[in-house]
Amino acid sequence: MSRRVRRGEDVGGMDADRLLARIMRKLRQANEPRDLALRRPCHYWEEIRFRDAPYWVPMLILRTSPCWWFLQAGGCSMCNYQLEADFQGRVTDDDILAQIDYAIARILPEPAPPYVLVTSAGSFLDDREVAPGVRRAILERLSRAGVRSLTFESRAEFVADRRRLAAIREAFPGELTVGMGLESLNPLIRNGILNKGLHLHTLERAFDSANREGIGFYCYVLLGKPFLTLAEDVQDAADTARFVLNSGGKLAIVEMTNIQPATLTAYLFVEGRFRPPPLWAFLNVLHRIPRPLWNRIPIKGFDKASPMPEVFSENCPKCTSAFRAAYREWNTTREPNIIDRLNSACPCIGRDPNAQAAGLLPLEARIKRELVRVARDLGLRGE
Repeated sequence: MSRRVRRGEDVGGMDADRLLARIMRKLRQANEPRDLALRRPCHYWEEIRFRDAPYWVPMLILRTSPCWWFLQAGGCSMCNYQLEADFQGRVTDDDILAQIDYAIARILPEPAPPYVLVTSAGSFLDDREVAPGVRRAILERLSRAGVRSLTFESRAEFVADRRRLAAIREAFPGELTVGMGLESLNPLIRNGILNKGLHLHTLERAFDSANREGIGFYCYVLLGKPFLTLAEDVQDAADTARFVLNSGGKLAIVEMTNIQPATLTAYLFVEGRFRPPPLWAFLNVLHRIPRPLWNRIPIKGFDKASPMPEVFSENCPKCTSAFRAAYREWNTTREPNIIDRLNSACPCIGRDPNAQAAGLLPLEARIKRELVRVARDLGLRGE
C-alpha cells in the first residue's frame, strides 16, 4: 500500500490515505456556498460538568477561513465544520474581532460566564485562520469581560508548537484548555478511514507542549466509524479513550458520528452502507474502561452539533428520547447509576443494526476494498 502511484494508474493501485483524500475532495464539491454573517459567530450551548457542578458552556465558533486540512486533503471523513467557514476570502481580522465583540455584548450573559469555548472553523492556533495578533486580542477581550476559564480547539501539529502556546498563555491569565481530534488510536482507522492526517508522535508532542505550558488538554474519540463492525468500533473507541486519559488528558470526549452533508459518512449512509451507531453503543464503550475513569468520559454529537446534522444516532422509537435525556444528565453529573439504569432500559439494547457476517477481510484489506469501491462509484479512475 505504500508504493508510489504512476500517473494514469487505476484507483486500485493507490495507497489508502491518498485515495481517501481524492474521495473527500470529490465529495466536498457538493458543498453549497452559504451566506454567512461574517461579523457574528456561530454559537450554541452545551451541557457539561464544570468544577463539579452542572454548567451550560457557550460554544463560540468563529467564522474564519476554512481548515487548511480541508483545503489540502478534503478534511475529516465525517466532519463538515467548513459550512461555518468563509470560502470566498471575504473575512478580515476586523470581522473576526467584531464576532468576539458581538458575543460579549449579545451572547454571553452578564456578568460574563466563567467558562467559554471559543474556536475557529478548523484550528484556533492556525495563523491562516486566526492571526497571532487577533488571537491575542480575542483572549484579552474575553479576559477583560470576565471569562476566567477558556477552551479552544486545534489540530495537534499546531499545539505541538510551544511558541504558539506560550503566546496565548501570556495573553490569557486564566485557565486554558485545548481540545484535539484524535478519533482513533489505530492509524489505519485514523488516517485510512477518517482522513485525519495525524501521526501519533505529533499528538504526543502536542501533549508534551501543553503540559510544559500549563495548558490542559482533552481529545475527541469517535464512535461510529465506517467499514468496521460495531464490536470493532466500540473496542477501538474504548482503547482510544483509555490512551487519552492515561496520557494525562482531562477528558476523552466520545463523539457519536452524525450525518453531515458532503462527507464520506453521508455518502455511505445514502448508499445504505453505513448508519450512525445505536445510542446504546456508548454503554459498551464505558464497560470496556475501568469504572474510576468514567467521570472523565462525556458524550457529544447525539442531539446537537454545528452545523446541525441531517441524522443523529438513535435506538428504537421506544427508548431513543430516554437515552438522549439520560446522556444529557450524564454529561452534567457523571453519576454511574445513570449508566447502570440504562443497561436494561430496553430490549433493543445489544441488537446490532450493523451486524456483519463472520469472515471479514483483515482491516487493511477491507479499508482498501471499500475505498476503491467508493472511488469507482464516484468516477475516480486515475491521477
